[in-house]
Amino acid sequence: MTDLQQRTETQPKASTGILLAAGNSQRFGRDKLLEPVTREGTPMVLASALKLRAASARLLIVIRPEQHEVQQVLSRNGLSPLICTRARRGMGHSLACGITASITEGPWIIALADQPFIPPLLYLRISRELHQYGGIVRPCYKGRPGHPVGFAPEFGEKLQNCTGDHGARHIIKSHQAETRYITTDHPGIVADIDRPSDLAPFRLM
Repeated sequence: MTDLQQRTETQPKASTGILLAAGNSQRFGRDKLLEPVTREGTPMVLASALKLRAASARLLIVIRPEQHEVQQVLSRNGLSPLICTRARRGMGHSLACGITASITEGPWIIALADQPFIPPLLYLRISRELHQYGGIVRPCYKGRPGHPVGFAPEFGEKLQNCTGDHGARHIIKSHQAETRYITTDHPGIVADIDRPSDLAPFRLM
């Protein structure tokens, strides 16, 4: 076996990434997805999208129709968002929209746009677990489960039927026996950026 063949075989297979970016930022006071989160001034939504894209065979970024500035930021960086007309009805509808657009392209990694500090290597690790074991894969930080969450292809129909504002929580709850929890030392998996003050702990990272 050549070195090239060996490197190729040991690389994790990529999954489809779905980034949920249709929130309305009510507690932040302004559109948090446009908030700079890097020294270079990268907006939150773009930082999250680029990290997920690095570990995805295909990336779907789900937004509301009226998020024109977010759409412009993504488009300027070569990313085409998926417009979900039912996104205001809740996260479940955004998730279902992304799954429907990629129903034959599982497994999926479902990520949140307001968690821009998750390292790409964690996405790759989740993808590796999905391809090796199937089921559901979820990271944990100090015993707390977080995001992103990986789902094997057999969950496509259930994910496609999600509604309301709870995403896929009910699916995880009813399939605990098929859920693998992996530990990580990165607090970004449990840190939703809901207020400007939530960014403070990550400014030093």
